[in-house]
Amino acid sequence: MKAMRGRPSADDCLAARFKAGDARAFDELVEIHLDRLFAVAFGALRDREAAEEVTQEVLIRLYRQLSTSRAPSRLRPWLYRVCANLCIDWQRSRKRQPVTVELTEVADSLSAPDPTDAASERAFREAVYSVVRGMPRQQKMAFALCHFAGMSVAEIAEVLRCAPATVRVHLSRATRRLRDALSGEAGDERM
Repeated sequence: MKAMRGRPSADDCLAARFKAGDARAFDELVEIHLDRLFAVAFGALRDREAAEEVTQEVLIRLYRQLSTSRAPSRLRPWLYRVCANLCIDWQRSRKRQPVTVELTEVADSLSAPDPTDAASERAFREAVYSVVRGMPRQQKMAFALCHFAGMSVAEIAEVLRCAPATVRVHLSRATRRLRDALSGEAGDERM
């Protein structure tokens, strides 16, 4: 939820309530962000256990930050920046193994042939995974934050600590990669 200029967001209000002693406010923050944080982590890591660990670590860090006087000034971008950084750290610790993005929802929404059987659907998904595996890390993260966390370009820019124009370039290039690769697979130029 975006805050109006000069007004704190719902997240920031919940953080303030938690700092004032309302333990339920933290539970509400977890409820709001848990699924999206997991989706971003899973989208970047393509490993359920690792995504669960990253999500848990993000929430632990949130609890610690809110328990100190160093609480982030804007909570949502801070949360997803921590999530993105932990995903990058996890990837580095795994000796740069190939990373894929779970694109079930995105693949379903792409203009693609209507798979008439399980084999063609599986082939289409594999084609999508193959394209995403080849994307640079920043493109993958921008793509995951956009499609799994539903973040705006400005929010993604804040999370990735880059200019909004850079985010638009990452998203455009990721979309172009998918379009170019899948247009041959799908035989459909509508994307």
